[in-house]
Amino acid sequence: MEWIKPGTRFDFMGTKKLWLGISITVVSLSLIAVLVFGLNFGVDFKGGSVVVAGFKSSAAVDRGEIADVVAAKVKAVIGRSDVEVTVQDFAVGGMAQSDTVKFQLYTDVTSLVGPEKTTALAAEITKAFGADTRVETAAEGDKFYVALGTEAPVLDTQKKISELFAAQGFQRVKARSDREEQVDVDFYKELNLKEQETKKAGESTEDLLTAQVKAFRDKKEKDILPSLKDTKFTITLSELSNVFDEALKERFQDDFIGVESSTAVSASVGKSIFYEGMLAMLYAILGIMVYVAMRFDIRFAPGAVVALTHDAIITIGLFSIFRLKFTMTIVAAVLTIIGFSVNDTIVIFDRIRENMEKSKSGLTDRLINKSVNETLSRTILTTGTVVLVDLALLLLGGDVLFNFALALMIGFVVGTYSSVFIASPIAYYLDRYFASREAKESAEESAPSAV
Repeated sequence: MEWIKPGTRFDFMGTKKLWLGISITVVSLSLIAVLVFGLNFGVDFKGGSVVVAGFKSSAAVDRGEIADVVAAKVKAVIGRSDVEVTVQDFAVGGMAQSDTVKFQLYTDVTSLVGPEKTTALAAEITKAFGADTRVETAAEGDKFYVALGTEAPVLDTQKKISELFAAQGFQRVKARSDREEQVDVDFYKELNLKEQETKKAGESTEDLLTAQVKAFRDKKEKDILPSLKDTKFTITLSELSNVFDEALKERFQDDFIGVESSTAVSASVGKSIFYEGMLAMLYAILGIMVYVAMRFDIRFAPGAVVALTHDAIITIGLFSIFRLKFTMTIVAAVLTIIGFSVNDTIVIFDRIRENMEKSKSGLTDRLINKSVNETLSRTILTTGTVVLVDLALLLLGGDVLFNFALALMIGFVVGTYSSVFIASPIAYYLDRYFASREAKESAEESAPSAV
């Protein structure tokens, strides 16, 4: 299928200075926006918690009301007035269960236990188990690492820990000993080996796994745990999801089904993830520059790299200007955009190189226009198909996929534009620069030396 008929002669290079000027302006504005406004980081970069809550589909549930109810509850518990809670639809398109509607709740709170409370709880643990007990706390989050002075029965210690934390107002507490953890690890290692052997024999593993796990749990509860002793325990609190659960249950009662999952990312981990994401983009750009330089010529590589960097900056800049959530998913979208952009650029560069070999000439406006026009039908078809797929994600993917699909949409459009109006003109100007430098060097070499 040819959308652009052979012989079409659009003068793309005739307006190259105009488009380069517009791109420089837009890129500058994007960089200024990022520097001045920053990025509206999501939970995975900023740190916080994500909770998935389920409601009956027949309930008249408003996202704004959910956010207000949860924010008020969390504020009351931790004594902060700046708690941020946002709510998004969790169900994706037609995949949602007909009798259930789910929402994803984001908050910048990772723990309900502040520094003062953490210190007080650590002191209570030491008081309860003796002065020779060592207690360490995680930098962020609801975790305590306890090392007793002497071995103690695991079940008795877990019960004592639960009672101690309950007295301090914490109901969802899980204490797990290191030896209990090792018992589980050893069992599942052995079970995995049995599963592999059963599969090799061509037998079903479903009954084996069910029976083995049930037998192990029974044995663990009746024989292993009652006799197990340890000195090291990890205490984990799950109070945040409990507060969400209580707040939603109080307001929506029977319409609220329950909290289905809860995850937390600390601010320090989020910062590390952000830097790793930025490094991934940098490495991708450097790798593409080397690839283009090796496949074509050093004159082509800068144009390709400038074009894809241009696409990434504009996409990120628009997310900064419109205060859209910037998450690891958006980093993945930007990397996808970089790959798409360079692919389109390479197709055009390939045709330019072919035409240069045929005409035995350097880069000219006419040659570049001819090459771009010859690949224009392919460019429109390729971009059009990916845009249609992305449009389906944008319209039907729900709030969870909206920002990802929007980033791709921006990147696909800008990437197609930059392949034509950025990469090609830069290659043209570099070719002229190198040609003039070579001519100057040649003239200097051929000039008679002074006597």
